[in-house]
Amino acid sequence: MQTSWILPLKISRLKCTLAGNEIDELARYRVETYGGNPVGSRLLKGVFPPRIEDWGPFFDRDEAVELMERLEKHIEEYETKKRKRGRK
Repeated sequence: MQTSWILPLKISRLKCTLAGNEIDELARYRVETYGGNPVGSRLLKGVFPPRIEDWGPFFDRDEAVELMERLEKHIEEYETKKRKRGRK
């Protein structure tokens, strides 16, 4: 997996709309790849990927940060193992 278009992950803030009007007080947070795509199960590689129930968007920014950290850790570990297997 080429990680240059994935990492670093980023959190984007989405404004909520109600009846066509944007409400600044209500915001949702979504984790995106470096290329701007929302994250999803396609990023989970390997034998034992982490179990993720909710991919967002989240009303709480801390939940988005937690998801981002879990995914970054998993992707980096997978890439490290993949590179080690190639060196024989």
